Amino acid sequence: MGIGIQAAGEPLPIYVPVRNELVIGRTTEYTPPADDFLDLANLKAGDFGVSRRHAMVRRMESGYEVVDLSSRNGSWLNEERLVPKKPYPLPSGSILRIGNMRLLIMYHPTKKDQ
Repeated sequence: MGIGIQAAGEPLPIYVPVRNELVIGRTTEYTPPADDFLDLANLKAGDFGVSRRHAMVRRMESGYEVVDLSSRNGSWLNEERLVPKKPYPLPSGSILRIGNMRLLIMYHPTKKDQ
């Protein structure tokens, strides 16, 4: 019911539950995190050009998709630049680059209603 996200250079992945949608970005002292938000600020995401609301991962019937949220520095999926606001399938094992931060995405495909 969730995904593992491992940032390049980090020893362990972060496991995140995803009910429907998960926004990936970074908070500041003025923007506290909300539910369904993966805050990468502790990984110095600002230094990598990660926007406050950079990309969204959406749970689908079997697997996930990713959408760039019109971020300032763009997103790439396995080296293909994403068109903002367009959904792309997000297979397990993909490399998602948000700004200059590389994230390995891992999950076990399941049915959404399980």
